[in-house]
Amino acid sequence: MTVGERIRLLRKEKGLTQEELSFDIGISRQTILKWEKNIVLPDLENSRILCNYFNITLDYLLKGENYKESEEKNNHFKTPLILVIIILFGIILMIVSFIFLIINNRDINVESGSSKLNFPVEIVLIIVSFVLIIVPAIILLRVNRKNVNK
Repeated sequence: MTVGERIRLLRKEKGLTQEELSFDIGISRQTILKWEKNIVLPDLENSRILCNYFNITLDYLLKGENYKESEEKNNHFKTPLILVIIILFGIILMIVSFIFLIINNRDINVESGSSKLNFPVEIVLIIVSFVLIIVPAIILLRVNRKNVNK
């Protein structure tokens, strides 16, 4: 079996058209057609993209080897470590921001009835930390949903 035949087989196993695969991996449909007809081979970067997308090894894509082994290795959900680190950093930043917000707003001038609010920096930090928590969490949920649907 050729590289192009394996790409076609993998695409068909997922129930995808060439158009859908091209959209998912950001490659033109014509390029996928050329790969599947063995007119050209995917370059190294595109091979890596295909391997990640189909959860296969490069050995399988190029030589047809170790397909079952790659399925077993990649069948479970892998949490991208960088996203987890970003979420943890966001949680720590949010906690520290709330602590500073509380400490800075305790200084109330009782005589004039006004409070010394140092909102801007703390509020901005809270918003940034919220984004650092929510965005990676959404990405993780989407990756998890894609892996579950396989």
